Amino acid sequence: MTLQEKIQKKAEGYGKLAPAFLEGAEFALENRYINYQEQKPPFGVEVIAYHHKWVDEDFNPNGTRVGFLSDEGFISAFWWDYQDCYETISKSHCESNKDFYRSHLDNTEPEFWFPIPKFLKPSK
Repeated sequence: MTLQEKIQKKAEGYGKLAPAFLEGAEFALENRYINYQEQKPPFGVEVIAYHHKWVDEDFNPNGTRVGFLSDEGFISAFWWDYQDCYETISKSHCESNKDFYRSHLDNTEPEFWFPIPKFLKPSK
């Protein structure tokens, strides 16, 4: 049984509330984190990414970054407290400068990613 079939079957048990259940299930499916190892984000498209090693109580308590997949791998922006600025990082950046980025080498790719939602355009 597919996930869609399971959702439809579950909705049948909600009677008049079935349309609301289906709408919520559709929203949940469209707005969930995707395992990076199972599915990479579309090439060149900005996404919200997460890695448990990106969690920093002071500067990134959610462990999230904005990033995108490129020829150099996954590139993301992180807060560099030493310089008080955002810095971009990818695995190729780390490999070319091992002394500086040694601590970042193993966690440049996210564990999960999420498409950035499309914002509604204001009506005229």
